[in-house]
Amino acid sequence: MNELSAKKQTANELRKAGKYEEAFDIYNRLWENESDAYVGAGMLHCLRKLSRHDEAVALADKISQKYPDVVWCRTEAIWTYIQAKLNRLGSDTPLKEVKEIANKIEITRLTDVAD
Repeated sequence: MNELSAKKQTANELRKAGKYEEAFDIYNRLWENESDAYVGAGMLHCLRKLSRHDEAVALADKISQKYPDVVWCRTEAIWTYIQAKLNRLGSDTPLKEVKEIANKIEITRLTDVAD
């Protein structure tokens, strides 16, 4: 196994063990050198679990556009939009804003790919 594969495996193991900060650090270094879909999705998962909402939304936008055919990217993006945006709305939020977020989730979900 080469060094890059070993780092990806370590990040995945840490993420699966719930060690999101440690996993994020590795994913982030990997992303700077090789921004593949699975590194992005893993990094987004960690950001979401760490409640780093602003960073997570920015990355969700990026990876859902860059990798629309990767289900894990779309799934992590959808969960990010739900947790970082939809779940944080108050009861006084205008319906228009709720609809805009829901539409973004629906567009991400319905990306035209052959799954």
